[in-house]
Amino acid sequence: MNDGVQSRLARRQIIVLDASIMINILQVNSWQALFRLDGIQLTSPKVVIEQIAKDRRRATIRKSITSGELQLVDESIPMHLLPLFPNWVRRFGAQDATVLVNALALHAVLGADDQSLCNEAKRHGVTSVVGTEWLLAELVRQAQISIGQGNRKLGLLKGYRYVPQVRCLCLLCGVPCTCAHAL
Repeated sequence: MNDGVQSRLARRQIIVLDASIMINILQVNSWQALFRLDGIQLTSPKVVIEQIAKDRRRATIRKSITSGELQLVDESIPMHLLPLFPNWVRRFGAQDATVLVNALALHAVLGADDQSLCNEAKRHGVTSVVGTEWLLAELVRQAQISIGQGNRKLGLLKGYRYVPQVRCLCLLCGVPCTCAHAL
């Protein structure tokens, strides 16, 4: 686990989520568990919420917004980032460019799986970037789900064309496991 992310989570840390992470977590039925994580406030720009096409998913996310679990962030672009925004829109699309701007403006953690977006974020000062696997590992680390459940959820994502970066979440969360990596 990224030491910078872990130490920043000792305080209430803002994570700005992109659509792919929200869809992945919804796919494996772990959406509500995210809001039980200690030290984390999940946020997203409205433009990203609108990108999520299936009505069922969008309704679930809107319910989380209404309840205050998921915070919407301001979509205005700070003046110092304005010159970069058109290039980011061309490279990543309006939704991901908005997520990047908000992570920078809020000094927040970027929640994204797109490696080129993550690299751009780091190049411009986002100090912590997390993806779907990190969020699943954090659910395991905080005992919201077991390591077995987390790994099954990771396996389910393969059916949705997600390519995991680790074979077992124990490599990210430090929770004891009986996999070949832990022995």
